Amino acid sequence: MPCSYADTILNPGVQNLVAGFGSTAISQKLMNIAPLQNDVTMATESAQAVYLNPANSLFIGKLTRELLGRNIKLGADKNSDALSFTWDPNANTDPSLGQEPLKSADINGLLEPVIYNEVEKAQASRSIDALSGALLPLNTINLVKMVSSLSGDKNTNLKAKLNEKQTQEYLAALRSYIAAQTVALGNLYQLYAERQAIAPEKINANPALKGVAQILGPQLSPLRLENFMATRRILDQDWNLNLIKENPTTLQREQVQLMAENLAETYQTRMTLERLLATMSVLVLDLNQQIRTQLQLQIQNITNPPPQQ
Repeated sequence: MPCSYADTILNPGVQNLVAGFGSTAISQKLMNIAPLQNDVTMATESAQAVYLNPANSLFIGKLTRELLGRNIKLGADKNSDALSFTWDPNANTDPSLGQEPLKSADINGLLEPVIYNEVEKAQASRSIDALSGALLPLNTINLVKMVSSLSGDKNTNLKAKLNEKQTQEYLAALRSYIAAQTVALGNLYQLYAERQAIAPEKINANPALKGVAQILGPQLSPLRLENFMATRRILDQDWNLNLIKENPTTLQREQVQLMAENLAETYQTRMTLERLLATMSVLVLDLNQQIRTQLQLQIQNITNPPPQQ
């Protein structure tokens, strides 16, 4: 917070103020950088770094699993938990998932890492499967096969079947269910894809990615790259000092660069908001579908009232 110059003659107690540009800081040419000998002052511009956690330092997942363990008594028997949470009817059970079985049914296993290793990748995929109902697929009706056993022309029989109200209601419900599933699964797999490692050949083919890889290491994901671009300055202890030393022209160039990076981040935010808007719209449509069902029942009761007893 920028404040006015601190008058140390009238109030010598504020001579070491940094946010107020105290005379001590100014005389030492430290401006708004905290004097090294004064532990109670700090640079306001770097204050964000105090509470800005690295992207991979989340601890909510562990707390969630502990709470689940208390609520429904999970975690007492790891072998039982491994069977319950890592079993997949469509694939062989991965022994590595049994070390932390609850992560295979935990949304935090999907969100916590900024880049997946092979075990985390499998855990995230299993958590999406658990949410989507993929472990127990829905058996749909094969209408073509159903009418193939009937006598007469197959096309005529199929058209007759499709004209039945019961069939039309089934197909409408099926399409609505699938469309809603794609919204939710699309959101989850978008988060999943952001944490996938970028192929080494793509990194080597892109000079910018190659430069970041020299700093962070060869393992990069889109999310890890975004985290680096968003926090590399505020977490750099030398950045604030360099701002004071640089000339106005260099600072203006950096401002233009920051504006360009902010535009890219704003676009990413817009795309996320579009997904959020689509999700909220689907929820409203789903609610309206329930109201529509109620209206249909009311119409049926009014036009064809049940017989009075």
